[in-house]
Amino acid sequence: MVAFLAMGLMTMATGCDDNYIPENNYVQAFRQMYPEASRVEWEIKRGYEVAEFRYQNKEMEAWFGSNSEWVCTKWDIRRSDVPAVVMNALNASEYGSYKLDDVDMFHNPEGLFYVFEMEKGGRDYHCMFDEAGTPAEVPAIAH
Repeated sequence: MVAFLAMGLMTMATGCDDNYIPENNYVQAFRQMYPEASRVEWEIKRGYEVAEFRYQNKEMEAWFGSNSEWVCTKWDIRRSDVPAVVMNALNASEYGSYKLDDVDMFHNPEGLFYVFEMEKGGRDYHCMFDEAGTPAEVPAIAH
């Protein structure tokens, strides 16, 4: 019984509860950015308050830091939606011969980026390029 109660408390503390809602300042910051968002669900990931939601026909995640400041938003895209300049940069990079598994858009205060999940030899790799095709460092929360 005690173990069961402890598991319930851990679920609430980590944001895995289906009814989790963060402090109001996070909700307000989110609503200012995405007033038309629907199906919003909150959880805690890696110490960030994360809103998972639907916006402009896309499933997205918005991440907020400790003072309800927006950190990033990310969403999946199709390979065919990646601009040629970015695909050319990927193909010319060290990852050009790797198998492409997934592409995410990653938007943060520095700009808009394409994050590629690549596979080679049974291992996953991540690389990131800006809209001009310039390589960028992949932050841990980007994947």
